[in-house]
Amino acid sequence: MRFRAFIRNENTSQATWFVYVAQENGQTIYAARFNSAHNAQRIADRQRGESGHPPAARTLRQRMGFILARETNALVETNRERMSDHVEALEQTIAKLQIVLAEQRKVVEAAA
Repeated sequence: MRFRAFIRNENTSQATWFVYVAQENGQTIYAARFNSAHNAQRIADRQRGESGHPPAARTLRQRMGFILARETNALVETNRERMSDHVEALEQTIAKLQIVLAEQRKVVEAAA
């Protein structure tokens, strides 16, 4: 039987998730343990009433990293049925990124 239990460390007020797997000889065996210390920023955002999700700019950088980490030929659609959709999506994305770049440059100049 598996279930999730939410346990808060009284000393540090940090939340910890345990996934219960089994109990043998009176000992509980856990499949995984996730300490939310690495989610401190997300928790702080939630407490301030924000969404707790990373800002769109950070997510964009992560996705651009995904693109930059791959060979160009790996990003080319070879399925004939999806080629035109892929070209359209690329064109729309490039146009949007050009607008984002122009806006980002304005913000950088204003901050300087």
